[in-house]
Amino acid sequence: MGKPRDRREYVRVSVNLPTNPKVAGLNSASAGWLYVCGLCWAGDNLTDGRLTPRIVERIAGVPARWTKALIAAGLWHPVGHDCGACAQPPAGQVVIHDYLQHQRSKSDATKAKSDGQAAAIARWGADRYAEGNADRIPKGIPKGIAGRIPKGI
Repeated sequence: MGKPRDRREYVRVSVNLPTNPKVAGLNSASAGWLYVCGLCWAGDNLTDGRLTPRIVERIAGVPARWTKALIAAGLWHPVGHDCGACAQPPAGQVVIHDYLQHQRSKSDATKAKSDGQAAAIARWGADRYAEGNADRIPKGIPKGIAGRIPKGI
């Protein structure tokens, strides 16, 4: 049997991110780190690229001036931006430019997780899958398996 799949959420980062003209033009490792932390925070929280800058600044350990640099470079968009490709963020938030062109959406991530859970139930049976995973059994369990789920789950 193969190695179990890692259940953490991931984001895609291109190997040329450090030399991307927008990132390289920032001339700051702190701004680049803030950008990467923003990608990770949005991916972990399944926000479709929306984030509150103050939260990510604290995670990255950088001052607010680097948020302004990311906005000026067009990597993050504030409320009222004119980029036709990106949605408007709610008040007090920004949206990462082109996030959904490179990252999974919340709906895609949720569907993949649900599909994986249903496949595990179909393959291993609800009893075996349920051990330690009672809170993770998805709705719509395949027919023939639902009757084998122990009471209380």
